[in-house]
Amino acid sequence: MTELRLQDIHKSFGSVETIRGIDLTVEAGELVVLVGPSGCGKSTLLRIISGLESVTSGKIIIGGRDSTRAPPAQRGIAMVFQSYALFPHMTVAENISFGLRLAKAGKKEIDQKVAQVADILQIAGLLERWPKQLSGGQRQRVAIGRAIIRNPRVFLFDEPLSNLDAALRVQMRLEIARLHRRLGATMVYVTHDQVEAMTLADKIVVLNAGRIEQIGSPIELYNAPANRFVAQFIGSPRMNFFPAEFSASQQPRELILGAARFAVGDPVRATRAGEPIEAGVRPEHLAIGIDSPPLFEAEIAIVERLGSETIVYLDAPGSAEPVAIKVTASCGLRPGERVPVTLADGVIHLFDAAGGDGIGRVNISRKPN
Repeated sequence: MTELRLQDIHKSFGSVETIRGIDLTVEAGELVVLVGPSGCGKSTLLRIISGLESVTSGKIIIGGRDSTRAPPAQRGIAMVFQSYALFPHMTVAENISFGLRLAKAGKKEIDQKVAQVADILQIAGLLERWPKQLSGGQRQRVAIGRAIIRNPRVFLFDEPLSNLDAALRVQMRLEIARLHRRLGATMVYVTHDQVEAMTLADKIVVLNAGRIEQIGSPIELYNAPANRFVAQFIGSPRMNFFPAEFSASQQPRELILGAARFAVGDPVRATRAGEPIEAGVRPEHLAIGIDSPPLFEAEIAIVERLGSETIVYLDAPGSAEPVAIKVTASCGLRPGERVPVTLADGVIHLFDAAGGDGIGRVNISRKPN
């Protein structure tokens, strides 16, 4: 297992800087997922690690050795691309063994390693087929097998599941998670799908405009986002945001959100009374009902029934986007109804309205003392 370290990585294409001072350590055996919107630099960063792109400045340390200027073949890295990139004139076995044959390995060694890889990926019955005879998921397994057989020090995955349908994506996510546990390899995985990131990652790196916004475990990023960008990117449906402010009274301070007020504890960073802030609330921490004073009333726009749960979207006052609320699957709500919205047990995340930085959180409990 190999540690990967990136030290102050910068990358510019002409006058356009796409990577802006990335510092990142991927521990040996760790699966780290890079996420962010299109154009944030995640695929460029992966290509820099692999050696397919050079750095403008900074260092790449692989297994304790400076590999910044090393050619791709000498970095001990295998990369799985978004496109399967299989040779159509070669069988599955020949595609998997291509790298070993290029290195002039013996036939016995090649056959043995191909059989081992096929067993790991459960494709032993496909070795004599041509790529055109395979499904999308089978082709992706072959592409992964071609990477595994080289026994690389670091695996890189560049959105490998984006060409698959929804059912196959779920299946292949599980396969990659099992593969990581079995191999114990160091892996860096790029995706725009935060559900993939939450499912696979030991650690998530959220990128935005070439910079790291936050690094942490999936649950850390979900429960304690550092800023508004991370809060709205991690979680599906995304976090709801509402205008809010603190009361004029400082003892005790109160958070004013809609028609409700909540006591604020010491961990919340001080701001001036009346200064605008934003309150972020996850869909599962909102409720529809009259058990407590409502934050506001709103009209239901869409009811999305997903089987085990239902997502209700409302057009709410003061919110630029529809407010999402998770409710029980058996709810009888319909579009066009006007309903009161309250807070369930959970958390209100607070952000500076100007810069979007996190300033604290307020825990809400409706249980009687």
